[in-house]
Amino acid sequence: MNASKDHAEVYRTVYIEGMPLYSLLVDGKERLCLSQISATLLKDFTYNDIHNRRVALGITCVQCSPAQLELLRKIGAIPPTSRRCGMITIREAERLCKSFLSFIPPPALPEEYAFDVYHNYSWGCVGKFYPRLYTNSRAKCIKCDYCHKYHSPNKFIFHVHRTEGSTYTHPRSGNYNCWRRHLFLNVTTANDKLLEQWEDLKALYNGNGKKRGASSKSLPIGVTNKSMKYHGNHPAVQPQVKKRGRPCLARIDGNNIPRPTKFLLQDSANSVKHSHNPVADLEEQLQEERKKRKLAEQECMHLQSLSSADITHFRFNSLRYA
Repeated sequence: MNASKDHAEVYRTVYIEGMPLYSLLVDGKERLCLSQISATLLKDFTYNDIHNRRVALGITCVQCSPAQLELLRKIGAIPPTSRRCGMITIREAERLCKSFLSFIPPPALPEEYAFDVYHNYSWGCVGKFYPRLYTNSRAKCIKCDYCHKYHSPNKFIFHVHRTEGSTYTHPRSGNYNCWRRHLFLNVTTANDKLLEQWEDLKALYNGNGKKRGASSKSLPIGVTNKSMKYHGNHPAVQPQVKKRGRPCLARIDGNNIPRPTKFLLQDSANSVKHSHNPVADLEEQLQEERKKRKLAEQECMHLQSLSSADITHFRFNSLRYA
């Protein structure tokens, strides 16, 4: 036990997974600093994963006093700029770290043992939780005391029976993975061993944490998360195609002609739709336009060689037979 000269608070060094951590006495219980645990034992996991896992395990943080906060700053448990610090018990810290760092074995219980549980969602329900049937997160391991049907923990908190004397409680969350926060032991008095077994059971099959560093910085140059396509557990990198600022030019008969990207021959859409060589069709259309232009030039030269009376006669006949 160590005591500070300037503070009456007493702290102790506790080892979890071989890491020394500082503990303080808060609300009559010895508690550890969650910030120090996140910065040492769980440094490879994100803040959101640690927070979600703590909430799922039903671990509640208790804020330390200003004197304890100053003491934690002085001994180096938290950064000097921290304005508050959440504290959890040693048992809760062990559960939280084991859920990330190691495999949590199921509690050693008799084969036919069952926890009496209940929930207060909607009209509520009462049942029996069989640990031997809880083999995965979707296992039907809870038997309803009213209809005698088996449900998974995620579904049982939404399974209700209206009975005499029951009161309606509006559900606060529609998340089907929040059963650890809303499923309780249906006992009048529970000893510490029973509570620890219940906590160990809730810690099973709680998902894996996502480690820090899985960002786009670790990807190859020119590859982003959007260009990654996952096949099973192996990511396959797809090359990014650069957008072209101008259309590609194909050289036909000494002229730079834009390569058609859509149906350029609007007057003969059907022929282009079934065409196998759009460049050849475009070349044929250009030849027809050259012929029409050549005929128009010949007609203009012919009109220039005629007199004014002949031109008037030519226009009159053109309008007459049009």
